[in-house]
Amino acid sequence: MSYYSQRQYIEDIGSERLYYDLFFKKGQRIVDIGCSTGNFLAQDPKNILGLDTDEDAIAVAKKRGLKAIRYNASIKLPFKEASIENVHCKHVLEHMDTPLGLMKEIFRVLKKGGRMVLLTDKMTKHFWDDYTHKRPFTETSLQRMVWDAGFKACHIYPFPAQGVFGLGLLYRKNIIPAGTALHAYKAYARLIRGNSIVVDARK
Repeated sequence: MSYYSQRQYIEDIGSERLYYDLFFKKGQRIVDIGCSTGNFLAQDPKNILGLDTDEDAIAVAKKRGLKAIRYNASIKLPFKEASIENVHCKHVLEHMDTPLGLMKEIFRVLKKGGRMVLLTDKMTKHFWDDYTHKRPFTETSLQRMVWDAGFKACHIYPFPAQGVFGLGLLYRKNIIPAGTALHAYKAYARLIRGNSIVVDARK
């Protein structure tokens, strides 16, 4: 198994719970591009299908009873045009040789009104620690890429991919709802530290 899958995506459903709830609701059908070992898939196994190139990671996801297939997202996605309701793509774009090609493919397979939630890395002092990274992005470069891919309705904002201390606990204790948590994430990222960027776009 790759270093990234083994160290970054150990089986930990709880850490992914708040992240999932920030953007989606149970019952929504989602294709997760770059699913790794399946922590995102595990949030709603019945309705989420994962794709990944890492054969070992896919084997782990399947062993967990999750729907995942090995597939290279740098080529045409294995879905018909306008057939998918939601696409989730976390920490994949910065690994792509042709990121615009992937975004165009996502646009192609989404239904009218379908949604893409994509998270990618900004340039930070640790960006090149992952030797598989190809390029970082800015909000401006993503805005232009999203437009060229065909999306016209999108919201792009910085995001603290490592989380905000204490926020997850407040959410798990039902002290704050997911919507409030997302506002807190956005505010923290803009004022203090946002090491990633979220693209929330509709076809």
